[in-house]
Amino acid sequence: MNYLYLTLAVLAVGLLLGCFLKKTVRRLLHTALLLALVMVAVGTAIVWSPPENQPLDPDYAVVLGVGLEDGQATEELERRLELGLSYLQSSDGLLILSGGDPDGDGITEAQVMAAWMEDHGADLSRVHQEDRSTDTRENLLYARTLAQSLGAETDTVLILTSDYHQTRAQYLARAQGQEAVGLVCETPPLQRLTASVREVYAFVKAWAETRLSSS
Repeated sequence: MNYLYLTLAVLAVGLLLGCFLKKTVRRLLHTALLLALVMVAVGTAIVWSPPENQPLDPDYAVVLGVGLEDGQATEELERRLELGLSYLQSSDGLLILSGGDPDGDGITEAQVMAAWMEDHGADLSRVHQEDRSTDTRENLLYARTLAQSLGAETDTVLILTSDYHQTRAQYLARAQGQEAVGLVCETPPLQRLTASVREVYAFVKAWAETRLSSS
């Protein structure tokens, strides 16, 4: 769902209805519209100001998957994988490719990422697939479980993902008790603008999930 267009449509309909409603109802409607605009502003701040990278010697790194296109890696996923390839070339740590098959493509994001890595000459002995996750919280949770099963420490994690996604990803990693930093790949401006609204909804979902899991 394109949350940017949905929010803009709600704003437009609200403004139109405001012309025909009674004063009290109109005030309530305008308040709701103001809250929607605040959501857009908050989302923009999240997306356009990802956390600054900090010095950290991570226990492992994880590339977060993103939806496939006809069973193939999208340009966005390839940009994330390029970060993973650079990590392998500059570090001797292990790299986890995290992504299941949430869209029912018949192939997991992790499989596609591993094939891309092989095609680009990566040292596959240090690359591991996490293929169960269906969202960002599960990406980080299952990747940590996999790293532990491989004998790695998991107190610190390097998250490799898109710029708009990094803030929420680090929030979720910290919610499960990890120290997290990230490297980001740039996203085209229009896609980041769309993500600015979607990330607000996603953050609410992430907050709720972390509260439920800790209760």
